[in-house]
Amino acid sequence: MDDLDSRDLLVLKSQPKDNLILGRFQNRWFDKLRAFGVKRGLTELDADELCGVWLGKLGQAAADYDPSREASPWLWKIYKNICIDHLRQKQAAPKHETLGDQRSKCKTPPELMEETEKSKAFAKICEQVLNELPLNERIIFSAYAIYGQDQRSWPEGVANDIERKTNISATSFSEYNRRASRKIQELRTKHQISQVTER
Repeated sequence: MDDLDSRDLLVLKSQPKDNLILGRFQNRWFDKLRAFGVKRGLTELDADELCGVWLGKLGQAAADYDPSREASPWLWKIYKNICIDHLRQKQAAPKHETLGDQRSKCKTPPELMEETEKSKAFAKICEQVLNELPLNERIIFSAYAIYGQDQRSWPEGVANDIERKTNISATSFSEYNRRASRKIQELRTKHQISQVTER
C-alpha cells in the first residue's frame, strides 16, 4: 500500500485537487484513521469529521512530501496532529450542549431507523463491489459518480487524465461505467435494498 500512497502523493503534488486520487486515499485510509481517533478518545462523529479535515489538508500538504521517505508515517503524522489540535481545543472550550447532544435526546421514529439501516447496508455493499472491480473500471465509474453521467459536462482535462491513467480511450468510458453499474444493480436486487433518496 505504501507504494500506492507514494505514487498518489506525487500526483497530488501537481494536482492537489484531484478528486480521483483523494477518493483513493479515502478508501484506503478512513477506516484505520477513524479507529485510531476513537481509540484516542474522540467520538465516532468527531473521528469522522477529522478524517474529512485530513483529506482536505492532504492536497496542500502533498507539496511538502519527500518521495525518498515512506508515505505511511508521513500520512499518519498529519492525522495525529489534527487529532491533537482538536483535543486541545475541546479541552479549552467551555462546556455546553452541542447540537449532537440535542439530537441524541430525540427519539428516532422506527421507520426512519429502518430506512437508515437499509441505506447503510446499501452503502456497505456498494463499497464491497467497488473494491472488487478492476482498478481501471473503478476509476472510470468513480469519475461518472463525481462529475455526472454526461461526459461532455466534465471539467476540462478530466477525461484526458483518466485516459493516461487507464490506457483506455474516452470513447469506451461509458461501457466500463455500464459494467460497474450493472454489478451494483444486481446486488441491490439480490439484497432487496433501495436507497432512501429513491423513495
